[in-house]
Amino acid sequence: MNSFIKNISENPFLQRSAEDELTFLDQIYYTPTYYDELLHNAINGISRMLVGKRGLGKSATIHMLFKELKINNTLPILITRYDGIPLTDNEPYFLYKIMQGMCNGIARHLYENKKDRKKLNKNQKERLSFFIELFFDTRTSEEYIKYAKEIERKKRWNWAKKIYNWLVPLLNGSLNCIIESSSAVIRKSIGMDGDNINIDNVARQYLKEADLEKINSVPITEIASWDKAKLIKLLNQLKEIANKIGYQSIVVLFDKIDEFPAINADIDKIVDFTKDLLLDTDLLYTENLSIVFSIWSDAKRALNKAGVRFDKFEDINIEWTNLDLEKLINKRLKYFTIDHGAPVTMESLIPDSNTRNDIIKLADKSPRALLKLLGILYSMENNPDDFNQVKSFGTANISQGIIQYCQSYDYFSNQSVKVGGKTDLYNWINKILLLKLINFTSEHVKKEFSLTTKTTNIYIQTMIRLELIKENICPNEEDITEYSVIDPRICYLISRGITELRD
Repeated sequence: MNSFIKNISENPFLQRSAEDELTFLDQIYYTPTYYDELLHNAINGISRMLVGKRGLGKSATIHMLFKELKINNTLPILITRYDGIPLTDNEPYFLYKIMQGMCNGIARHLYENKKDRKKLNKNQKERLSFFIELFFDTRTSEEYIKYAKEIERKKRWNWAKKIYNWLVPLLNGSLNCIIESSSAVIRKSIGMDGDNINIDNVARQYLKEADLEKINSVPITEIASWDKAKLIKLLNQLKEIANKIGYQSIVVLFDKIDEFPAINADIDKIVDFTKDLLLDTDLLYTENLSIVFSIWSDAKRALNKAGVRFDKFEDINIEWTNLDLEKLINKRLKYFTIDHGAPVTMESLIPDSNTRNDIIKLADKSPRALLKLLGILYSMENNPDDFNQVKSFGTANISQGIIQYCQSYDYFSNQSVKVGGKTDLYNWINKILLLKLINFTSEHVKKEFSLTTKTTNIYIQTMIRLELIKENICPNEEDITEYSVIDPRICYLISRGITELRD
């Protein structure tokens, strides 16, 4: 036991990703109000967009959907990596990724349910074998083994672990060649190596004669150059196979687009990257296939300007109330509680209701930010003299912890408007802190920094553009325009006399 809070098994506020919590996600996931509608829509072929800022739980929702869709006669396809997809003119590449995911999902199903292979006719078996050759994997043997070992380490997909045991002896002796043998192993593992299957019969419909001997190494760029109608035909054939083995629908889940290195959280690049796919209403309305897109709220506004039809691709805006945030924390605490007869709650850790409300307010309606703040408070109770005896956070530690959280908060990563770099943004925040005012006028700025009227206006407009301040709707009694600091964390630092952020 490494906890220093009484009745808690381990730190419940560690900054884990949704992927790191998959093994117990269903036990800590607090179901938001929109979830049941989203799940129902996805199952019934209705595409939706999940919209929200970073840290609001989009990835957790996507992973929860992935888990629950699998038990609802639905084949979920989770796409979180976008390697090889160009930033523009890329819909064929997205179609490739979708088909690759479908192919992998079908292979996994047939490995676990070999009897379902009998549901496919000879033509469908040949097509599936061709798809496995075409889509399953094109990495080198060395890369594949590394991938398989990672799966083995994490103890996740049982089917993949067993395939790993097949692959290693086959591939260890040929680490530098393309895995032409891996697809054969995959086909054998799902019982698709017999029945007089002839892949060439199908391959000739799509590949040049010269490519028939190297199907497995056909690059994504070549497949993406095919006519869209040809790609859609492939997609529908895969969908037909999925339907035949028991899946009523296919749901494609897109997540972490803003984290794609080539995009680097740039709103304009997100729009360029996704608009071709999102403008294809025919794809979005494909029978028994739906798409759930997780994306930044600021990108939604830009996509709307680019012509994306949100009347056809309805969005769900993620919002959290203070009460829901406290319930979310309590569900997480319940999982990490040792004695469930007396579960730890946010109220037991922070008995004072005003302090509790202040902490939730400083999270700015973000579950991730709230976990970050509570994690700092938890760590500050690490007193060797009171090890595993602390029942609640101390008042002094709460005060110190909040300041530490506000000073070290990642303002840049969570900023939707990128004007300049991180250093530039933090310089502007420090200027606001130097004013020592939450509400101020241009005269305050002019006086504090000894500026001309023109430069003062530039300062204010820059801070507005950076979404650090806003112009108050109602002028004050003197009819002088007043401005207010937006971020509650910066407001808190001002209230405590802090004049500089920490690196």
